[in-house]
Amino acid sequence: MFDGFFLKIVSLTKLKARQWWWFLRAWSMLWPVHWQLRFNHASWVARELGGDASAVPELDCVVKEYMVMALEMHESVRLAERCHPLRSVCLPKALVLKKMLRARGVPAVLRIGVSKRDELFASHAWVEVDGIAVAEPDSVKDDFSIVDHPIDQLR
Repeated sequence: MFDGFFLKIVSLTKLKARQWWWFLRAWSMLWPVHWQLRFNHASWVARELGGDASAVPELDCVVKEYMVMALEMHESVRLAERCHPLRSVCLPKALVLKKMLRARGVPAVLRIGVSKRDELFASHAWVEVDGIAVAEPDSVKDDFSIVDHPIDQLR
């Protein structure tokens, strides 16, 4: 029991100053995301997926800076989820990360993918910046087919 707690504390001590702010922001944002997913389901997720990255101007010279920020922010969100009383899967974390990145002017896009191998169905959510999946293996786009249909049509 205490091993997991101490591992979380050790992980938190490695955060940079701005990552602490992002950690606290992510931790607090997980509450409303869980609430929306539980009670508003498809309509809320559809609005979140509808946000187009073209709304944020994209400059090639700052893509590297965007990715560095996105990776650091991802680590803060990941740790916030580990310390949060409500356990999360990939969708709440991806929604929080996308909101935090977009608030900083990073052209982040939420992706949801599905996969079926043998008789097993799987889904996964992740965030992309400039077409690159943030803190995901390179194979994520090969492993999952991206769902591009509006959520309301999937019912």
